[in-house]
Amino acid sequence: MIYWIITIIIVLISMQLFKTACGSLSLNKLNTISYVFYFQLIIMTVIGSVFVVTGYADYKEDLRVLSFESKLFSWITVLYSIILMPLSMLFLNKLIGLKNIRTALDKYINKELHYELSYKKEKILLFIFLAISITVTNYVLTANNSIPIIDLLNGDSELAATGRLEVRNNFGGIIYIKNLIGLIMMPIFAYYSFIIYRKYKTFYCFNLFVLLNILTTFLLVYDTQKAPIIFFLVGYIIVLTFVSNGVSKKRLFSFIFLGVFLMVVSYTLTSSNKSGLSQLTRLQSGFYGRLFISGFQGVPMTYEYFPDKIKENTFYVGIPKKIAKYFKLESKESARLLMEYVHPEAVKNRTGNLMSSYFTAEAYANYGVFGVLISPIIVGFILQITHLLLIMSRKKPIYIAFYSLITVKWVLISGFVSFLYAKIILYPLILLIIYRVFENTLKKIKL
Repeated sequence: MIYWIITIIIVLISMQLFKTACGSLSLNKLNTISYVFYFQLIIMTVIGSVFVVTGYADYKEDLRVLSFESKLFSWITVLYSIILMPLSMLFLNKLIGLKNIRTALDKYINKELHYELSYKKEKILLFIFLAISITVTNYVLTANNSIPIIDLLNGDSELAATGRLEVRNNFGGIIYIKNLIGLIMMPIFAYYSFIIYRKYKTFYCFNLFVLLNILTTFLLVYDTQKAPIIFFLVGYIIVLTFVSNGVSKKRLFSFIFLGVFLMVVSYTLTSSNKSGLSQLTRLQSGFYGRLFISGFQGVPMTYEYFPDKIKENTFYVGIPKKIAKYFKLESKESARLLMEYVHPEAVKNRTGNLMSSYFTAEAYANYGVFGVLISPIIVGFILQITHLLLIMSRKKPIYIAFYSLITVKWVLISGFVSFLYAKIILYPLILLIIYRVFENTLKKIKL
């Protein structure tokens, strides 16, 4: 009980700090910081840390064999991180002279959207988006021999599991087309098409909005991953926050219900227990395990096995591959090493790949205790920079679409180096610059 009491106290303090740092933690006006706080920190990390330290999560073999010291340290570092992150955000606000971020956020939300293209040019742009999406979807699906989601629907879960790793680790085509255009730009196209449809409400815009969302949804689930489609839906709550001054409680509940429904369906399809209801009624079901524990369990495991039992150097992870190879600085991700150590048979059978976890785990594996101490500051800075870039910019549909995509791409349970090297925002920003060049060219064309 003492762990729950201390956790609740720290969470309440953290909540007030986050609210002061970002301007609002209202679920009805979800922004990138409040999304991270509720979904990435509280639900997917903090609750799991208490389950682990209290021994409730010991029904999982991987956690049952760990020492109490590793579990305790993992809980302490989580509480430390949720205090230091908002403090770093507040420091950044002060550094740039932003005195009242709540006022700045409300002012931006209430601004009128600025549309730079005429309706005719918006139609052309949406058609180009659709053509790109069709081409990329076809390219991705034909790059490998397997389409895991089709294998799964056909009842072959083993083939689907093998195919999932195959398309992720040995993609048969140019990986940048899949990752940059498919998994980043296509969701942005979908969000943008929704904003344009809300503006003009024409049959043409509606059709392209529907088609873009169907293609995006299929590409997100084709390798049988469950989380991306949920995050994609959450992105629409972000969009609605900035284009219609938030979402109603009814609509928010609808999004949450749809997300839970899709998760339950996906676990029913992939679990040996085919009862979807049991996923909600059993506290030790795959659904709750994935929601509260799976994204966190790598933290105590990392503290337990690095560097005493897993001795390989991971310091250079994150450095661009060509640079690392030139200077012979190559090293393997800690999440991969952890999977190889704990479940070598899964790696050998190609049914296991990474054991990703809350960012403090990778920070510790790569940089030791210093990494744990400094990583929340860096993560907080990156999150806040993204938030500030939006509310201090002109209110345009494309900016809101990019912001929403970056928001749902924040996965604090997938490691630290993507924040350290700013990869998580670098590629979207480059793509945004390319888009802006294209948009300016389209503006100059006379129809």
